[in-house]
Amino acid sequence: MNHIWVTVQNLKVHKDGGSWQTIAVNTQPFDLKAIEGIEQFLASKVVETGRYTQLRLEVGSVEVETATEKHDATVPSGEIKLVGTFEVVEGKTTVVALDFDGEKSVIVTGGGKYIFKPVIKLLLTKQPQRNLDITTASLPNGAVAVAYNATLEASAGVSPYTWSVSAGNLPAGLTLNSATGAISGTPTTAGNYEFTVKVEDKSSPVQSSTKKFSIRIAAAGALIITTTSLPDGKLGAAYSATVAAIGGTTPYTWSTSADSLPAGLTLNSATGAISGTPTNKGNYEFTIKVEDKSTPLQSDNQKLSIRIAAAAELTITTNSLPEGKVGTAYSATVEATGGVPPYTWSISAGSLPAGLTLNPTTGAISGTPTAAGNYEFTVKVEDKSTPAQSDTQNLSIMVSIGT
Repeated sequence: MNHIWVTVQNLKVHKDGGSWQTIAVNTQPFDLKAIEGIEQFLASKVVETGRYTQLRLEVGSVEVETATEKHDATVPSGEIKLVGTFEVVEGKTTVVALDFDGEKSVIVTGGGKYIFKPVIKLLLTKQPQRNLDITTASLPNGAVAVAYNATLEASAGVSPYTWSVSAGNLPAGLTLNSATGAISGTPTTAGNYEFTVKVEDKSSPVQSSTKKFSIRIAAAGALIITTTSLPDGKLGAAYSATVAAIGGTTPYTWSTSADSLPAGLTLNSATGAISGTPTNKGNYEFTIKVEDKSTPLQSDNQKLSIRIAAAAELTITTNSLPEGKVGTAYSATVEATGGVPPYTWSISAGSLPAGLTLNPTTGAISGTPTAAGNYEFTVKVEDKSTPAQSDTQNLSIMVSIGT
């Protein structure tokens, strides 16, 4: 093939947990053969900052030129769906490249029909520089005469980092390692200590970030919950975290209001483990209580929260299927990401080649084709979200006469 002219009509990008954003594109045809090894500008736009997980290209037309003639190539789906992750950071430029394999993207059937099934790699060609940030959410509580150890963490900037306390004081007996961010030692005085930590990097000019923290230190032997933060969860994904305590007399008994944890999660009264599968998104705030076996009984309370994020958008990631032959066993699987499994698969338009079936549970297409032809159809997937998410993808299977 001498030329493969492609016209793109539209480009959309999807923000994780957000909505689609449309980007106007250069609608002039570009030649996949002519731009091999070089870059062809497609579009540029200022979009919302955040994490993006998908791009969709609406293809207007494809024309294939050989040494002697030109052919219009059909685009089975009319839209190219690309699943990949990239970050957009405020004040920085993110460059995303679509690496087309021109020759592999055009299929010529036995009947001389040209079909455009693009083979593309999604490349992040420039990683945006991110601002230095302290990522530690909170620091655990402690007790007098009990060894304490926690490490502050930061992201981005240029390591190595330098840590310091810029305001307030650490609990008496504790020190901050300026090179590692480790806070360690043995507390000597009970109380609630509030302070501000500062981190600096080796950028030029130097970047810095500050964050306020607090550490509650209990009296020697007193019961105290050391856990001060819990990890986030995601709708439909298994969750597991454990609340811990020190002091008092074991075994402990843990409790919280029955309706305060995220729906789908439970607290183990003997171990302090919080587990289950979240069924509703949202930010849940609650108070955990622990009691021991002292005489008289000791108890402690700690306010905590868990944020349950929405499930990632359900997306069919398969954009093409292999060809088949009459009389030869066929097997291929349509795949999806996001949503809340298990998925349910179906054909919502068109039909599979005679002799093939779609497994509604696994997305597997299998069987033995009995008739030649190009079969175009739409696959649909639904998940178990409430309300259910769904996605569709136009696909085709070319079946030739077996030899």
